Amino acid sequence: MPRMRWLVITATWLGFTVMCIACRARPETSGFDAAKIETGPSRAPPADDALAAPSPTDSAAQLAPDLAYDRQADLQAWAAEARRQLGAQTVIRVEGDVFVLAAPRASPKFDQAAVLARQALEAFYGGGRFTKRPDRAVSAFIFDAQGPFDAHCRALVGANPEPLLGAYSLKTRTICVNAGPGASTLVHEMVHPIIQTDFPHAPAWIDEAIASLYESPIFPKQGEIEGVTNWRLARLQHALDSAADKDKLRVDALFVMSDADFRGRDIDLHYAVARFFAQWLDARRALWPFYCGWRDGYTDDKSGEKAFRAAVGTMPAEVNGEWIAWVRQLSGRSR
Repeated sequence: MPRMRWLVITATWLGFTVMCIACRARPETSGFDAAKIETGPSRAPPADDALAAPSPTDSAAQLAPDLAYDRQADLQAWAAEARRQLGAQTVIRVEGDVFVLAAPRASPKFDQAAVLARQALEAFYGGGRFTKRPDRAVSAFIFDAQGPFDAHCRALVGANPEPLLGAYSLKTRTICVNAGPGASTLVHEMVHPIIQTDFPHAPAWIDEAIASLYESPIFPKQGEIEGVTNWRLARLQHALDSAADKDKLRVDALFVMSDADFRGRDIDLHYAVARFFAQWLDARRALWPFYCGWRDGYTDDKSGEKAFRAAVGTMPAEVNGEWIAWVRQLSGRSR
């Protein structure tokens, strides 16, 4: 099988077709009681050589257009590949008939991640948020500590990566997650392959806005999901107090921002603005009317401004003041 090529994006690695989340550890923020989850017995970790760079099936990517895609065969191939890479004690779960979750051993973090994946998929599709499921199987390697995660990613990228919580490769449809700081990282990464199929023209900012919103999910009731205020607020707090960054807190700038600029020098600020813009929209019950309207009308609305006006009733530039006031209320920063 061809060797997997994994690219992890950082603020300086522009142009790579990879989604990743922020580069620092954060506290667990998942919205459920971990004590209520059944866990498997503790097992010894695999040997170091079990963490060699994976060589996924690539069967989906190599299919000719006129051949039928065999999802079950692809799921089985991914499961077999995960066992080959992670060792005999590998645990596997398939969620949504799409996501092949794999870990080197049974652990509470893996069980938490699987529960979150199931809850999120139920809300994403049962609640009418997304329409299309990923059109190919997606693998998700779950680690419950920084060391094994770093070792795996080091093998994947061929160098020591900066501390990451997770990454998704658009090309190989593979997720890698450090669930140690928080199992809900998986939900962030799952959004990327979903949007990859559901809204293939989506720019980076809305993709990351929604993904980052749900890296801190709660589930008010079955089939519902919300993102709560999380660790990214600190970046906005800093910007509110910074003469250099204060003028960059404009949500309308997102609508004209290229993917390269979004992932450029101010990537951490762009993520924070996009994430809390999504939370603000969701609090107004406007996020999904906006997203779905943009997705369905993209041909005539490349920027998304028409969809935004239909969902919110005004143009993006006209809500900057309201959004800033809302951020200040979250952060406790006065004018």
